Amino acid sequence: MALAPSTLVVMAGVMWWVGIMLAQTGGSGWRALWAAVSFVVGLMLVTSATRTVGLRRLVSFFIVGGFLLTIGWIVIRLLSAIVGPDVTGVYLVPLVEETLKIAPVLAFLWSRRRRRILTLGALDIMVLAAAVGAGTGMVEEAFIRLEFAWPDVVLLPAVATTSLGRLIAGHAIWSALAGLTLGLGVLLRSRRGLAYLIAPSGFLLAVLDHSLTNAYSGGDPGLGWRVLNGVFLNGYLTSVVLYLGLAATIVFEAWIVYRKLPRLPDLRLPLKAIRDRESSPLNQWRAAWTFLTTRRRLAFANFHFRSSHTEPERLEAARTAMGLGAALAGQRT
Repeated sequence: MALAPSTLVVMAGVMWWVGIMLAQTGGSGWRALWAAVSFVVGLMLVTSATRTVGLRRLVSFFIVGGFLLTIGWIVIRLLSAIVGPDVTGVYLVPLVEETLKIAPVLAFLWSRRRRRILTLGALDIMVLAAAVGAGTGMVEEAFIRLEFAWPDVVLLPAVATTSLGRLIAGHAIWSALAGLTLGLGVLLRSRRGLAYLIAPSGFLLAVLDHSLTNAYSGGDPGLGWRVLNGVFLNGYLTSVVLYLGLAATIVFEAWIVYRKLPRLPDLRLPLKAIRDRESSPLNQWRAAWTFLTTRRRLAFANFHFRSSHTEPERLEAARTAMGLGAALAGQRT
């Protein structure tokens, strides 16, 4: 299948972007690239049973993450000139960078704020945020590794320790955590109080851990920061919360997708029809993936229908589910 000209242009731009980074940073760049890509690929694999977003969208968010690094650099330079580098580095850089990284995900959710948001799982939102963070972190960490000789991988992609032994989670983990709690807030939208509590929690943890990382980059930052660092388990809390939350969300979404959806014959994967219709193994795989992701979207819409407490919300979810049911019927024929 021929690629569209716009796709070829994007691929050439990405290769040029990554190539320049690798040419300037050498081995440090390759290690940063490995940490970023392996983390996103790992998340894609462990979420593959319930995820609905595809590779193309994840790649586009990864590219956006790299572009946001330039915007962040400009904003931070301006803030540094206004309030000074010390205040900016510890207090403003984390807030600016974490806000920029979650912004594409928020824009994506806003574009789907009506019916289509009901077809997303929390893990969909998490992997999108992680892709943005990985794209941002890859370039930044390549040059930091080159300058400060960071040690090799400790806990993917938390890849380095400072001179005081503090684990640095890095942009990919910070963004993944922010995306995970945001996704849970969207998935639990019918329980508004709980949703409003959970949704911003990962972002706030990411900003605090990012601030601690920057504070410790210059040595011992003082008693207040040491106390906060103790609460964050010397940098390990962020990674622990992410991976525990990821495991719990995988189980929760598997329950939604495979236990709460009615067991109807029309919802079974039509392997024979796909083989008869598609001759190419690649096209067969694509048709099967499309059917499975549509069925998962139906499961999430069904979950929102069952958990909604108001008639307008139930009606919106029901309409969404009906449209997906019709799409599945069309894919079977």
